[in-house]
Amino acid sequence: MAPRRSLTQQGELLKLTGDTFTIKEELKRIGARYDGAQKCWFVSAEESNLKKLEFLGFLVLQPLASVPLEKLSDELSKPEVQGNEDVTEKSGDVFTVSQFTSFVENVFRRHLGFDFWIVGEVSSLKSSSGHVYFDLIEPEQERALQTGRAASVSCCFWAGKIRQLSEKISNFPLGEGIKIKLKVHCDFRKEGSRLNLIVDDIDPQYTLGDLALQRQNIVRELKRRGLYDRQRLHAKWPDFPLRIALLTAAGSRAQTDFLDELKISKLSFQVTLFDCHMQGEKVERDITNALAEISADGESSFDCVVITRGGGSRLDLRWFDNLEIGKSIAYCTLPVLTAIGHLEDVSIADEVASVAEKTPTGAARFLAQSISNGFEKILGRLERAARVSQARIQRERQWIERFEITLQQSTRRRVEKEKDKLSDSQRALRLVQKTAAQPLRLGYSILRAQDGRTLKADDFLTSGFPESVQVELFSADKNAQVLVDLQVTAVQQKSSNTLVTESISLSTSPQNQGL
Repeated sequence: MAPRRSLTQQGELLKLTGDTFTIKEELKRIGARYDGAQKCWFVSAEESNLKKLEFLGFLVLQPLASVPLEKLSDELSKPEVQGNEDVTEKSGDVFTVSQFTSFVENVFRRHLGFDFWIVGEVSSLKSSSGHVYFDLIEPEQERALQTGRAASVSCCFWAGKIRQLSEKISNFPLGEGIKIKLKVHCDFRKEGSRLNLIVDDIDPQYTLGDLALQRQNIVRELKRRGLYDRQRLHAKWPDFPLRIALLTAAGSRAQTDFLDELKISKLSFQVTLFDCHMQGEKVERDITNALAEISADGESSFDCVVITRGGGSRLDLRWFDNLEIGKSIAYCTLPVLTAIGHLEDVSIADEVASVAEKTPTGAARFLAQSISNGFEKILGRLERAARVSQARIQRERQWIERFEITLQQSTRRRVEKEKDKLSDSQRALRLVQKTAAQPLRLGYSILRAQDGRTLKADDFLTSGFPESVQVELFSADKNAQVLVDLQVTAVQQKSSNTLVTESISLSTSPQNQGL
């Protein structure tokens, strides 16, 4: 790679090219003139100027005609100062601060004037006027092996370079704690005597590949423990998830969007906020603690859990590509809905959760739709029950109609049958009456007690014979039945076993009844 400051000889002048903006005042002091057309500086080819240009970091691209090349590095070849010897005793000269910093800058430019790739972990990230400044430190695994302080180097990512690489870093913004691979060159700032690495390029695949490998290992571990599908298989969504445990940053846009969308639904949601960090090192602690508290309360307090945050870059997902968060979601006793806010990418939290939506608004709409589906399910059940009841009523009505017809037919047959029986009974009765009245027609009589019981001779041979009797006779002339009431006062028994009454009392009027 070509040096950043170089000089070539053109006649009696030296042509100065490269990065000269920061040292233009020093060039003017040695008599250099700027040529706007060629965009370079010209200065006389004097030995004193060559020495000063050497300190300012200019390297010779071609041999100079009037000055031996070895003279350009006389100052650099001076022996080092040993112990506490005075610099002036060895060098014969005294450095000013500006000369010393220029000398150091020249060393860096001469020996580190090339681009190289470096990997490390971002720390102390800050930005100003579009520029980004950060420290590049050893990765955590390597820092753990070191006993002293971890090595670090300052990096500058200029705004112009950021715009130039915007397509590369559109889905790859810098963030605390991420591992990156940068193409840089060294820059020594005389102000503060600080060494910086200037970022020229970035390799997003290095970081994304490292994150993808970590993510793959976490997914493999969750599957090995049987937790990857646990939420989807065992956490059953209620028909009416109205009591919501919301895990998000208090006062965030995600919270506002989520609650505003719930209000639009006009449903009586009850939202309990668990204030959690949604980015940074505290995400794991806040999410796991909140899920543990919610699981302890169980279904008595909540119907579901919502984890949501606003939009962000692909790199922001790394906070949710976390084993402990994945385990906490899988073990949660309630169904978990995630809305991490990424339209294209999916985090491990999304994969482990029962349901994953893209945005907080989408999560709220899902809950409102779930309740709507619950109502539709109940209405469907009622409609099915109504159809079943209607069919049952129709069947019962048809059965009743058939039963009525059968009952009418049975009743008609029974009435006809009973009529036949009644006719038979009437004929039998007439026959009995006719048969019973036959002895009376022949002149016989029938004695009956007051209770209608027919009396026999033996009934008068007891001490308790009836005192009042009724004699039934028949009058052939009148064709009438005659009833005579008699009062029995005494009973005598003859040898012929016939009964004779000593006294007979007739009733005042006989009862006549036609046969």
